[in-house]
Amino acid sequence: MSGRVGQRARLGRRLVFAAALGAVGCGLGFVGGDPPPASDVDAGFEGGFRDPSPPVDAPPGDAPLLCDGAPPDTPENCGACGRDCAGGACDAGACAPIDLVVLPADETVRAVAVNGDGLYYLTEPSRTIVRAELDGGSPTGVLTADGATRQIAVDDTYLWYTSTSLWRASADGGGPVSLALGSFACVSVDPSKTAVYAADFDGDRIVAVPYEGGLASDLLTADAGVASPWGVAANATDVFFTASGDAGSISKHPKDGGGGTTTLKTGQANPNCLTFDEGGLLYWVNHGDGTIHRSKADGSEATVLATGQTSVTQLAIDAKFFYWGTDNKVRRLAR
Repeated sequence: MSGRVGQRARLGRRLVFAAALGAVGCGLGFVGGDPPPASDVDAGFEGGFRDPSPPVDAPPGDAPLLCDGAPPDTPENCGACGRDCAGGACDAGACAPIDLVVLPADETVRAVAVNGDGLYYLTEPSRTIVRAELDGGSPTGVLTADGATRQIAVDDTYLWYTSTSLWRASADGGGPVSLALGSFACVSVDPSKTAVYAADFDGDRIVAVPYEGGLASDLLTADAGVASPWGVAANATDVFFTASGDAGSISKHPKDGGGGTTTLKTGQANPNCLTFDEGGLLYWVNHGDGTIHRSKADGSEATVLATGQTSVTQLAIDAKFFYWGTDNKVRRLAR
């Protein structure tokens, strides 16, 4: 990572999921400042992330939950009947991730994105955007980007990628065009598909471009509290953005320009890309300490979901899985 964000030394951290932590284990994996309270640490994964309350198919009273006559502690029935880890192991009722893509040791997965048809990832130092089947098979180079390319986004129609320009190509990599100039990092599509947002971390601004192309405009600038932004995402009402650096933050501002900026999180270790799931929960990754987080859109109920992820910059979500890059791998986790 370049510019004011800086590249963190690869620490070779081991993977530590919240499912295996508990109140004591939380301190083992959390690096950025004080560990969160035990109540903020998720118990594991369940259709999103596992709720510590009993599953809906739990039997009454003290009767044990059984799936086809056996307790739900297999990869096919992990923590609840029918929860399939899709290739991952089941550990204490929580699915473990698998390494879906493994690149040569001299390559790093810099960014990931997913649409209904494929998994996309950006390699470094080759700076190639690759498309693979959602199971990790049949990788195909979509396009070779320039040496400053940082992050990507994709939907069923278009592929966006950022460098010293915000670029848009077709989802198969054809016909790339420059939409705006700036030192862009993360890029995100408005849920209404009316606009695309990009974070210009040197320009201290969030840029908006019409979804189908057109003139770029400064949606938010330093006057709105934008400072060295790396991540950006939007829900129906607000644009969310990060301030990068060792003591980074996450803030939001109404898309219509009314009202002021609200800071949701501080003390984040170099927060990178942001994204939402279909239920409106906010996710982000902290590149500085290799952690993955989730909260409600107002910043409440914040949870550390995973630690020890080297070089992680972006989390991608589809209906079944989470995807992210760490070192030379793309990891996949069943939701």
